Amino acid sequence: MLALSIVLIPMTAAIVSLVLGKMSSRRVRDYFAVAAALITFAVTLLLIPGVRNGPIHFKLWEMFGISGMAISVNVDGLSLFMSCLISFMGFLAALYSLAYMGKEENLNFYYFLMLVFIGSMNGAVIAGDLASFFLFWEIMTISSFLLVIFNGSLEARKAGIKYFIMTASGSLLMLLSIGALYAATGTMSIPVLISQGIGMNSWLIHLVLLLFLIGLGIKAGIVPLHTWLPDAYPAAPSPISSLMSGVMIKVGIYMILRVLCQIFSVTVSWNLVVCFLGVLTILIGVIFAMVQHDAKRLLAFHSISQIGYIILGIGIGTTLGIGGALFHVINHAFFKGLLFLCIGAVIYRTGERNLDKLGGLAKVMPITFVTCLVASLSISGVPPFNGFASKWIIYQALIEKGGFLHMMFLAAAMFGSALTLASFLKLIHTVFLGGGSGAKVHPRGGEVSWMMSLPMVVLAGLCIVLGVFAFQVPLKCFVSPVLLAMNYQPLSTFAGFFNPMLAAGLLILGLAAGLVIYLLGNLKSARTDMPYVGGEILDDEVMSGITAEHFYDTIKEVEPFAYLYEREEAGRLDLYQTTMGGVRNTSRFVFERIEQSVDKLYAGLIRAGEYLVRELRKIHSGILPSYIYWVLVGLVILVFLLMR
Repeated sequence: MLALSIVLIPMTAAIVSLVLGKMSSRRVRDYFAVAAALITFAVTLLLIPGVRNGPIHFKLWEMFGISGMAISVNVDGLSLFMSCLISFMGFLAALYSLAYMGKEENLNFYYFLMLVFIGSMNGAVIAGDLASFFLFWEIMTISSFLLVIFNGSLEARKAGIKYFIMTASGSLLMLLSIGALYAATGTMSIPVLISQGIGMNSWLIHLVLLLFLIGLGIKAGIVPLHTWLPDAYPAAPSPISSLMSGVMIKVGIYMILRVLCQIFSVTVSWNLVVCFLGVLTILIGVIFAMVQHDAKRLLAFHSISQIGYIILGIGIGTTLGIGGALFHVINHAFFKGLLFLCIGAVIYRTGERNLDKLGGLAKVMPITFVTCLVASLSISGVPPFNGFASKWIIYQALIEKGGFLHMMFLAAAMFGSALTLASFLKLIHTVFLGGGSGAKVHPRGGEVSWMMSLPMVVLAGLCIVLGVFAFQVPLKCFVSPVLLAMNYQPLSTFAGFFNPMLAAGLLILGLAAGLVIYLLGNLKSARTDMPYVGGEILDDEVMSGITAEHFYDTIKEVEPFAYLYEREEAGRLDLYQTTMGGVRNTSRFVFERIEQSVDKLYAGLIRAGEYLVRELRKIHSGILPSYIYWVLVGLVILVFLLMR
């Protein structure tokens, strides 16, 4: 029952936090919520020794006494891997919330939803059957929806409704696929389905897999099912944005791994389709991220892009590809969670997330600047940070796979990584280094408190450690046990063509050499001059006026990007807007037809009524003998009826 406690602890604590908020002080409630998240993480770690000896699986009860529909718990290497990430990031988000949400109202509801959110994510990944997975999936969706609309603004409500409609549609499709899978196999047990290894031998199985991928792909943010992310992430509080990007979308990835790598024996064609979707997700995400001026919206598009690398690794289907995908799941959780926390710190101090209105914050927020720089280098795949290591493994998996298509996928993935670096150069410069219009926005009180800084420093440290010691720590201790649990070979001995420790040493040596040159240069006076480009002197006003608007906006005029940006701004690439527009047009057409039919019916009735009135007027002549005649006719008819 220890496994079940990682769900029960946060769920129970959610209810207790409501009571504490009403009966005790805010401080007691807040620290209780953080303690509950910490205990959940600690209990998750206690599960590791037991899972090493084999999966933990037990039934709770049979649903309606029907065989094959038992509610059960299943904790294997993959489940525990995800639970550790969820619980760890949940604890950091809760700690960060102590300061970030301190001035907000209705925090009883906030901490209640956060703990339910953490518990439902844990419940989804340790579910031993598809029915309980779906139940926790829906609880996760509802709690995250309420967190997205937490501040009650019009922007948040619109984003929340869009998120809920899209994910609910995906849930409906997934429910249909679960029902079809049960009809085909007679069971909902995930371990049993894995042991059976369903072959792709009928059109129904292909349809079931397609419905699964659509339902899960919406939550994971796979293009073209991604359009809720850029609206929902900016609307949610920053700690929740960190959780949603860092771990919630990984719950969709978790089940995609189950479906594609364990439950179904997918064909090569399906693997190529998944690889193509991964590459498309990488490119679309980063292309639209480059031109964003809202910092959180920019990060949301990068969440989409980085999910593409994970999907690409899964689509490759080899041990190396799956290992790279799992490693990137960890890395993305850390560097993307960190980025949202860093931007949250900027918003907390400045009240601004528009890149054009920010600048020069590195001097007054040095911890936020350094941690954001580490996260930016990590997500961009710069060695020796963790993002490079996992991307490198995926690249090598593509090379080993071989073939023209996989080489094209490799080129696209590397191009996406280069664009990611370009995008984060924009973010770092405009927020922390620029001094244009952003110089007018000064943070209130300098650096954020330790409750917000500590989670950022911890995650930044992990981005460095998991990159420098990539093949000693994460692959050996985290990824390889999961691969073994999924019946793949371990990657503990894999080193590829990259030595991260050597790269880190050379980087440190280069930085040291640069520092020495800088210090030596300061020993004597240096000549200073005006900045110029092509012989034209640039004054201080021009140099200081560079904002986010000056970065990459010209790309909007270059084909084929101009076409994509134009379509995106018009909402034609948004599946939600396109679908809702179709629904509105269909409804308008149907109602117009109904209205026309009703109008015709009313017109016919009116004409019939007018005709009847005209005929009755002929009878009403005013002549007494005529009335007597009709009375006699009526009496005859009445007598005839009575005598029958």
